[in-house]
Amino acid sequence: MNYVSGVKIILDGTPIERRACMTKPYNDKRGEYGYLNFNEEQLKQSMQYALERQQQILIHAVGR
Repeated sequence: MNYVSGVKIILDGTPIERRACMTKPYNDKRGEYGYLNFNEEQLKQSMQYALERQQQILIHAVGR
């Protein structure tokens, strides 16, 4: 039996749905940059939560 534990943070979406957070707009959607699901403070709180519980932090980040 395996045991896996951790806190996964989904920071942004995927390019397919045009939700990955980008530094330049999508070619086929002018003005659309995607977005982050968490601001800096929320991200820090989630990471602190994981660290206090000695949990691995996993971050899903697609954009650039």
